[in-house]
Amino acid sequence: MKKTKKHWLDAGLDILEQWGEKKLKIDFLCQQLNMTKGSFYHHFANRKEYIYELLEYWSKKYTTEIIETIAKIDEPTEKTYQLIKKVLVIPQNTEITIRIWALQNETVRQFQQQVDDVRIRFFETYLQNTNDDILLNEKNAQLIYTYYVGCQYLLPRISQEDYIEMLNHLLTIVGLPPYFHNVDK
Repeated sequence: MKKTKKHWLDAGLDILEQWGEKKLKIDFLCQQLNMTKGSFYHHFANRKEYIYELLEYWSKKYTTEIIETIAKIDEPTEKTYQLIKKVLVIPQNTEITIRIWALQNETVRQFQQQVDDVRIRFFETYLQNTNDDILLNEKNAQLIYTYYVGCQYLLPRISQEDYIEMLNHLLTIVGLPPYFHNVDK
């Protein structure tokens, strides 16, 4: 079967999730997809281009697309529910791997910072539905995002039930409706 660029990018995210960025090599990618280097070079000029496109793909898949989907929902409780439901399925090891990689690689750091900024700005905008205090919304958005990033390092040591209980408490503090335990709504 012919592999598309998306196959190569999904394989890269899988490698980040399972093995980390050190395994993100052309040979290992080819091995994982059972493809030749020629197939890789058909889609990407070199590893540097691949990394750049992989980071763009990660940003789009786990930030832009989620924000676009949530923006279409008008009802606040449903919006909160769907946002958290989508965030709970983001591969946490991938997020952690990229964050650690960003400490060692300037390109990755720039992508990580851009994603963090977009996510925080989304929460600021989202919180405007609860009050008009721009400074409070900014601080609450940072608080919510800090909770999200911090929990990445605690999972799976804390159960999903405890995670949701703490999240409900945080949402109440910032004036949002709580998330419901029924994940399959």
